[in-house]
Amino acid sequence: MTTIGVFSSVHGGQILEYCKWDDQKAIAAFDRFGPDIVCGEVRRSDMESSENHYPTEYDRYIFDYCKNRNIPFVPCDYWTEEEVRLQYEEGNILEANLGPKGIEQWTDMMNEFMESGIQSEVPFNSPAFNDLARRKHDIQGRHSPETHSITWTRRNRRIVENIREVAAKNPDKKILVIFGAEHSYWFVDEFSKDDNLQVTFPL
Repeated sequence: MTTIGVFSSVHGGQILEYCKWDDQKAIAAFDRFGPDIVCGEVRRSDMESSENHYPTEYDRYIFDYCKNRNIPFVPCDYWTEEEVRLQYEEGNILEANLGPKGIEQWTDMMNEFMESGIQSEVPFNSPAFNDLARRKHDIQGRHSPETHSITWTRRNRRIVENIREVAAKNPDKKILVIFGAEHSYWFVDEFSKDDNLQVTFPL
C-alpha cells in the first residue's frame, strides 16, 4: 500500500526559533518516515523556469535533503497571480462581514490556533492544530465564500490531484508531502478517504 506522510511546514524562522525547532529536527523527522518521493509546495512551472516563487525552506534545506539522499522531488503546488491578489482582498471581506463581535471571536480563535501550533510536539503538526485550521477555513469560507473557494478550495483540490497522480504512478511507495501548516488538515481528510492510501500524520 502507498503511504502518504504529511508534514506541516512553517514559512518563516521566528516562530520556529520560538518553538526551539530547526531544519535538522525536520530532517530527522523526514528520515524517520523514510520517503521514497517528496512532493512539495513548488509549482511545476517554477521548477522549469528556476524562479523562486516558493517558500524559502526549499532552497534552505529541502532540495538538498532530496539531492543528498537521491530522493525524487515532485513539485505539486498550484496557484495563479490572480489568486494571490484575491487572498489579500479576502482579509478585508472577512473583516467587513464579521462585524465587531465576530472579529473579537475570530481573534480569540486565532490566538488559540497559534498556541495549539506552538504547543504541538512537532510545531504545527498535530490533529488538534488541524482541527483549528479546519475551523479557521470554515469561517473564512462562510464569510467570503466566492473568494475563499478560488484561493483555497480550488488550490487544495488541484494540489491533491497532483499528489494522487504521483501516488498512482508510484504504488507501494512512501510519499512525503511537505506543505504549509494550514494545508495539512485538507490532505489528511482527503487522502484518508482513499482505501489505497495509508496516511501518516504527524510523522
